[in-house]
Amino acid sequence: MKSTILLCFTLLVATISFSQKKTFVRVFDENGKKIQKGFLVATTDSSLTLQLGEKFSEIPINRVSVLKLGRSIGNTILISSLLFGTAFAIAGAVSADPSDLILTYTASEGAAAGFLEGTALGVLTGSLFYPFNKRPEFKVNQQLIEWVKIKDLLQEYLPNPESK
Repeated sequence: MKSTILLCFTLLVATISFSQKKTFVRVFDENGKKIQKGFLVATTDSSLTLQLGEKFSEIPINRVSVLKLGRSIGNTILISSLLFGTAFAIAGAVSADPSDLILTYTASEGAAAGFLEGTALGVLTGSLFYPFNKRPEFKVNQQLIEWVKIKDLLQEYLPNPESK
């Protein structure tokens, strides 16, 4: 029974961790250096607007070479390892029974062991999930002609004001 609940809980944590509502964009220049990152807010005929926290940034297209949608693998691994680590730490603390005859451990020992095991499982899960997530990449090459084509494709990633 415990293993079934743990499996369902693990699947729930994995599903929640990989659901993202806003579109995160990383902007690179012609040298492959990241020049800006943030959530996609708006596009115009000659620029791209991103929001990171309270700060809005308008990037002219003549500075943009590549747009990569979604976050990097490091973020995916970090989030999944923290979620799994926390979930397993709670499960380890709750399942502790110091008076058990076979395997005795305290709540803090269970939490520590659960965190370590959950973090390792989270790293593995994040590493395995990352290649299967669609992360589009658009090559603008600082060309307005390319940007016009890509701008139309990006419309589906813009936040919809009616859905709020």
